[in-house]
Amino acid sequence: MFDKAMNSTLSQDIVAQLSKMILEGTFKKGQFLPSEAKLCEQFGVSRTPVRSALKILSQRKIIETKQGRGSVVISDSFPYLNDGLRAKIAEYESNFQYAASVRRMLEPQIAFQAACTRTEKDVEDLERILEICVSEF
Repeated sequence: MFDKAMNSTLSQDIVAQLSKMILEGTFKKGQFLPSEAKLCEQFGVSRTPVRSALKILSQRKIIETKQGRGSVVISDSFPYLNDGLRAKIAEYESNFQYAASVRRMLEPQIAFQAACTRTEKDVEDLERILEICVSEF
């Protein structure tokens, strides 16, 4: 459903993807978005860019955040979104899909090479990082 966020400004990437999903009807007016934790998981990011994206969407009067309940879609049409911006969103999606397909081709080979050349210290470092991640989340 979601693609990993890859833009240099993660919150902008999340805003673009959520806006597109709202425009396409994936999330309809009156429907709650997934929780912050779920969005973090699905976009592959921390809470900071997700919260920033939700704040931007709230400021644009696209969603409303209800404390303790989540974020609900309050507008499923963006009248201020002109044709140029819609074209830019379509271009962004095309570029994002291309980048994602390149990553899918390259990353397995990169991971294989890393696994073949790893040292014991690398393994220990990764285990320590994993422990930190598990304890944080």
